[in-house]
Parts: sequence; C-alpha cells; structure tokens
Amino acid sequence: MTASFPFFSLASAMAKLYCDGAARNNPGPCACGAVLYMDQKSPPLALHQALGHGTNNEAEYCGLIMGLLAAHEHKIESLSVFMDSLLVVKQVSGDYRCKAKHLKAFRDRARQLLKPGWTLQWVPREDNAEADRQANLALRRDYPSPGMTPKSFLDQTKDD
Repeated sequence: MTASFPFFSLASAMAKLYCDGAARNNPGPCACGAVLYMDQKSPPLALHQALGHGTNNEAEYCGLIMGLLAAHEHKIESLSVFMDSLLVVKQVSGDYRCKAKHLKAFRDRARQLLKPGWTLQWVPREDNAEADRQANLALRRDYPSPGMTPKSFLDQTKDD
C-alpha cells in the first residue's frame, strides 16, 4: 500500500510548495512556515522559522523565500507555489505595486528565486492549512536566534 499525501496526485509530476507567515500583534513576534511536496514516494518536507519582531507581510515573504530556497536545494525542476497572501502573490507577479519600501527587497528576492516555469498562485486560507500550522508552530514553540528579524533572515538568504 502506498501512502498518499494531500495536494499531490500521480497525474502531476509537478512538485507543490505551500507557504505562509504569521505575526502576533502585527507588528510583533512573527514566524514563517512552508511545506514542500516533492513526490508521492517521499514524505513532505515541513519547514518553520521563528523570525523575531516583524510584520505579517514580512513573515509571508519569508515563508515564500524559505520554501523557494528548499526547492532549489532539492533541485526541483517543476513547481507550483501556493500562498494565502494575495498581497504577496500579486506583488511578486507584478499585478500590484510594492508601495511599502521595506517590502521591496523581499519581493525582489522572491522574484530572483522563482525559476522560469515555476508558478505562484493564491489559494484560500483553508487550502494552506499545513503551511499555516508550521508558521504557528514556530511562533508558539521556537525562539528566534538573537538579533533575528525578517530583514536579517532575508539578508542571510542572499549568501546562497
């Protein structure tokens, strides 16, 4: 008997990535989560990171960046990315301008990591439950590294 994983079907050889961010008292303590479904044979890769003090939008971007970095590390060729943050999806795709200057570096890094042919789509919150669970797990359980902020997380990803 083969195990089946949510959101993945044999009809599609495309990997799927779900990303989310969370903040308490926006701005406040924040964290991000991502879940990468690579294939039906492998368990999903669940990621989460406490980010220190920041906004929900910064945390959403960090979740996307963290997930995209994991897809690069696993040499994923074909990827569909799903998020419940319409703002992030629309800013990355260019449908919305990025008015908040501090978010432009996050948007630019996400665009840099999206390979040609990879897709980014908005999904309702209920379809992003596992990534949301990962972000909230980090928010409740993990302690950010000293000095960690969403901006320092972003800066660390530029070394990759």
